[in-house]
Amino acid sequence: MLRIKVSVLFVKIQQTGEGMKRYFLMMAIMMAVIFATFSIASADYTDLVINEINYNPPSGQTMDDLYYEFIEIYNNGPDLVDLQGFFISNYYSDPTGDTLYIFQMGASLAAGDFLIIAERVDSMTSSSHYSVPSSKVFGQLSGTWYQGNLGNTAGSVKFFNQVGVMIDSVYYYDGPENGWPTAPDNAGPTCELINPNLDNTLGASWLASVDPNPASPGSPAAINTVYQAGNQSPIIANVVNVPQTPGVGVPVEVSANITDPALIASVASASLYYDAGLGYNIVAMSNAVDSFYATIPGQSEGTTVNYYLVAKDDLGDSTVSSTYSYFVTSIVYQFGDVIVNEVMYSPPGSDTYYEWVELYNPNPTDTINMSNWAFSDNANPPYTIPPGTFILPQDYVVVSSRPDSFAFRYPSVIGTVVGPFMFGLNNPGDDVRLRSANGTTIDSVAYLNGGTWPVTGTGGPSIELKNETYPRNDGNSWAGSLDTLGTPMAINSTWEPGDIVGPDANPAYATGQATVRVHFSESVEETSAENPANYALFQAPNQMLTVYSATLDNINFNTVDLVTAPMTNGAEELLVVSGIFDLNGNVMPGPDTLYFRGGYTKIITVQTPVNPGVNDTSAIFGEMVTVRGVVTCDSTDLTTSGAYWYFEDTSYTFAYGIKVYSGTNKGVKKGDYVTVAGTVAENFGETEIDMVYFFNPTGFQFDESAVYPAKSVPSSECKYNGVLSEKWEGCLIRLFNMQLVADSFGFYSNNLLFVNMATGADSVEMQKFPYAPVYTIGNAYTITGIMSYSHDHYLIRYRGDANDILANYTAAMIGMEPINPPVQTTSPGSFRFNGHLVNTAGLGWINDVWVQVELPNAGPRITVANYANINVPAYSSITFFNVPQPVPPGGPLGTYLYVAFVGDYPNAKIDSAYFNFA
Repeated sequence: MLRIKVSVLFVKIQQTGEGMKRYFLMMAIMMAVIFATFSIASADYTDLVINEINYNPPSGQTMDDLYYEFIEIYNNGPDLVDLQGFFISNYYSDPTGDTLYIFQMGASLAAGDFLIIAERVDSMTSSSHYSVPSSKVFGQLSGTWYQGNLGNTAGSVKFFNQVGVMIDSVYYYDGPENGWPTAPDNAGPTCELINPNLDNTLGASWLASVDPNPASPGSPAAINTVYQAGNQSPIIANVVNVPQTPGVGVPVEVSANITDPALIASVASASLYYDAGLGYNIVAMSNAVDSFYATIPGQSEGTTVNYYLVAKDDLGDSTVSSTYSYFVTSIVYQFGDVIVNEVMYSPPGSDTYYEWVELYNPNPTDTINMSNWAFSDNANPPYTIPPGTFILPQDYVVVSSRPDSFAFRYPSVIGTVVGPFMFGLNNPGDDVRLRSANGTTIDSVAYLNGGTWPVTGTGGPSIELKNETYPRNDGNSWAGSLDTLGTPMAINSTWEPGDIVGPDANPAYATGQATVRVHFSESVEETSAENPANYALFQAPNQMLTVYSATLDNINFNTVDLVTAPMTNGAEELLVVSGIFDLNGNVMPGPDTLYFRGGYTKIITVQTPVNPGVNDTSAIFGEMVTVRGVVTCDSTDLTTSGAYWYFEDTSYTFAYGIKVYSGTNKGVKKGDYVTVAGTVAENFGETEIDMVYFFNPTGFQFDESAVYPAKSVPSSECKYNGVLSEKWEGCLIRLFNMQLVADSFGFYSNNLLFVNMATGADSVEMQKFPYAPVYTIGNAYTITGIMSYSHDHYLIRYRGDANDILANYTAAMIGMEPINPPVQTTSPGSFRFNGHLVNTAGLGWINDVWVQVELPNAGPRITVANYANINVPAYSSITFFNVPQPVPPGGPLGTYLYVAFVGDYPNAKIDSAYFNFA
């Protein structure tokens, strides 16, 4: 062992002048410093051993973690060591990042002696639990560590000399990973090294202390209670199988480091025992120095292989390792197969105990094997998910920093919880990464606490992904949970319906003699959008024109430009668009038929508006605005018909109207691309101009959009939820996703579409559904029809003869899931629900909401729960309770149970779900 030696050079200096004297004296000092530094840096102090760790004191000790944690150092060498400037840390990588204690002048450790670094000196020297001599205890006199605590589930202890050279290091686990003892777990024992000569980086070298008094565990500053002299059994460490998740028929090599710790005997043999489902087989392991290895033959798809090792020394002492497992599959998992769905990084209480991450399998049919997957943050070693961990379709797995603490806090939560992971999730921000056994990144989320990300304070809540289809590294996709403790193993409290409807095409118009531009209601997927086969162009009376190419705009991803065969100026063109997907994989609901006039180019160059008339908070009279739009019907002379573009403020008062002109020929034709501009005097000078629309009292309809942004393209087709102050007259409309509800006789023939008037009492029939055999209850359909609608700011709704109303202004209850679904005709069951009810209407809603169930083959609908005086203000939402509800006896096997949330008007259905009987 090298010890510190500071050498001083004595230089004989001749009397040759004061300058020469100073020169040689300075050189002597510099050389002394160099020798001293070299001597310090080169000393390794390998005889100083981390010998005992009390990282999780028993809960019976008052203020256990804050008072009674300690670390014991043993001097296993022949010499006293001066410890001044030495320090001990519990940080993983930066030795100065989380220093627990720095030894001061006079600190030393004699040969064969012990010392204690304590969180509180008085707790170790003069408490009811310990009375260690004060000369052997170092630390704060009456305070805690300089920084941090020892991790209860895992942690590192690192010992450094005064220049930062590491002397000893132990990375411990709260077992049983890598052979570490499990007993030091808030119940009494400390973690003790069996013998100071053993490799203390190996879990097999440690045991839980044997304590006559569990309230005073361990043997601080004394020989360990588990100390063993003489020969010891071989130590088996670093057991690995390669590959971790083998494919079908791929052999697996198992290797391990096997040593004799006491150096008295040698390892004589090692054997591998493996079981592939038909009982254990034995394979002798080959030896290369201290590394032993053997091969397990390849197995079939879906096989789970369990194995363990047995090592013997030449004195007959043996060791049996833990049992390890791997799963055989040729399935290659891809990014997004499992997603990070909820993160609790700043829980109420201890971060060490209560941090967790919820993983979700969005696939509706496939169970995913997560054996040996790696879960990590952005800096620390990963946690390996245990073999045999599976995540069912559309189900969850929670990775917890402390599974026992998770079970204590969430006693009613049922599901797969794995852990512990050995790192903390940083509150200001961190990465959460998931990799498959072969190293493929399955998901990675880099969250922040602030910016576009939800802000969570100390003590919760979790952050929740609002929809599984949303981009997970966009902070806008996440929200703080409505429950302080989060929603593990359940649908997120902030979940919202994602995009489940494909794009709509409208409008289309000619941009040249042989070019057409098509707009979609949302961004579209490139491959389908640029496939010319998805566009069919017809010119009246019955001529098909070739579509040569389709190009998606690389800025506005809802716009496609077509190159076609030449069109005739003024001829009526018909474009049929089908097979286009959006970015979430939803295909168009059906072919869209678009009419326009061929060959026309822009009539007026689009002017840059001085004031676009949207979100203008100024109140200036005479502001200039500019609007462009595509004509969707024919007129011979709109200047005499009274057709106007209108600019309207928030009070729904007309501010000013500008007539539509189209060059010298005042007849505007369908497909013309026009721009109008004029001066607008805002009424009263107090509200912004917030709406631009077209009104034509003679029944000619124009597209009212001023621009064509993705996901918001107003057109002659109006969505079912309407737009405030629409002005529609006799236009062809389409209503999307109308969900059928049976009337009291189970038929749909009288289900009508209505326009709701100001009083709610007047209605206009628009369109009937076809008769029953065509449709199925609960499915969503798109219908079209002619609608006359000239009333201000009211919604289009759907009504049936039996008052079974689909309240289209709600985003509906979400998250119903079965609990103990019925398994036979006489058994009851239950379901639970959890989520938001969103009112997107302009009117508030105060009424009862209740839950009804119906068995179509076994009886009428009955009410099972009632929530009185539900208040949902306009454009806002409320949260319902996560409450189990009973279900009546089931119908015949194989039928379904219908559950509906109803409210507002009598029997107005808000949401429903169907559960198949087992």
